[in-house]
Amino acid sequence: MKANAMHVRATDNVQLARRSERDMPLQSMRTAPHSARATRLPVRGMLLPHRHRPTLAALAAFYRETRTLGTPTAAHVARLDAWEADVNRVWDGTAVYHPVLSPLAARDLPRDPLLALITAQRERQCTPWYETYDDLLTFCARATNPLGQLVLAILGYMDDERIEYSDALCTAVQLTAFWRDIARDYTRGRVYVPREDMHLFGVSDDDLARAIAHRHADTNIRAMISFEIERVLAVLHHGAPLVTMLRGRARLDCALVISDARAMLAAIVRQGYDPFVTRPQLSRTARAGTLFAAVRSISEETLHSR
Repeated sequence: MKANAMHVRATDNVQLARRSERDMPLQSMRTAPHSARATRLPVRGMLLPHRHRPTLAALAAFYRETRTLGTPTAAHVARLDAWEADVNRVWDGTAVYHPVLSPLAARDLPRDPLLALITAQRERQCTPWYETYDDLLTFCARATNPLGQLVLAILGYMDDERIEYSDALCTAVQLTAFWRDIARDYTRGRVYVPREDMHLFGVSDDDLARAIAHRHADTNIRAMISFEIERVLAVLHHGAPLVTMLRGRARLDCALVISDARAMLAAIVRQGYDPFVTRPQLSRTARAGTLFAAVRSISEETLHSR
């Protein structure tokens, strides 16, 4: 499970980056309840039962800041180190109350997914590209899948089958974001298309640079994007059974995540597999359509599961 990026401006000053626990986390907590879609969290927090929202807000606050720390500046390195130390102190029981982490620990959530999210940002600091698709999936397993695992734990699910399907959905939504933002990521020094795929379709870094400059992808790039989209759709399909394994509002929430991802992929297809023309967006009409598609998919999955 998963969704779009919250933006916390990280300071480039190490001293400010290591502010006390009672400063930065509380600022994050104030905005977190409004930001399920904006955080790339695999939920829309307002759809879930009220009793879960404070914990989801704490998780959103943690993720919102850590995912902004993927550039190799001294401030970002220091802040990730501080987060890791804070996590270990809270889970070891040696910390006083932490406004973001203590609510998560109080629910007996596992610490390893939080540490994996921190590790993923360290990887982003030093890894501008991936050689193989498997390498990219390994990154997603650290950068995105732990979110779904934590959300499932908040909802009371810890079994391997649900986690497997959740991991697939989280990976699929992350890959969807990569192919939507291929131009923007390239300008930031990152290429998430595996090198083996670029070689397969005869695409070079210079080709990507030209596509950005001309706002138009050539035939090879569009064929490569088509290939990547087909793979994402297969991963989404693998994770879809999770919908019927959830209850109540969480079921609709999961269906919306899938519908949103499919709609974004369809938007890329409508642009001729060319996300360089303009950054694909979902209109209000399209977003309303994803809600309808989510409700319909719940009915279909329920029928198929009987």
